[in-house]
Amino acid sequence: ELFFRGILLQVAWRATESAWLAVLVSALAFGAIHLSVPPSVLPLCTFGIVLGYVRLRYRSLAACVLIHMLFNARPIVLLLVAPEAA
Repeated sequence: ELFFRGILLQVAWRATESAWLAVLVSALAFGAIHLSVPPSVLPLCTFGIVLGYVRLRYRSLAACVLIHMLFNARPIVLLLVAPEAA
């Protein structure tokens, strides 16, 4: 999050002078780093757009970090709650 919504989003916003184009650039880059798991790229690009919106709407990188942490914690919680599902 520090890189994608902190640095890259700001740099892209300055370069393009468009907040939403900057969100799209950062979201596509976020999806691209997950190319090792091809089915996850599109959903993570979408997640990147949501996080970009949160960053712009609330002007809070901390909110993005928290949402991302909760998103990443989801499979761990599911594994703890229903280990037979794994």
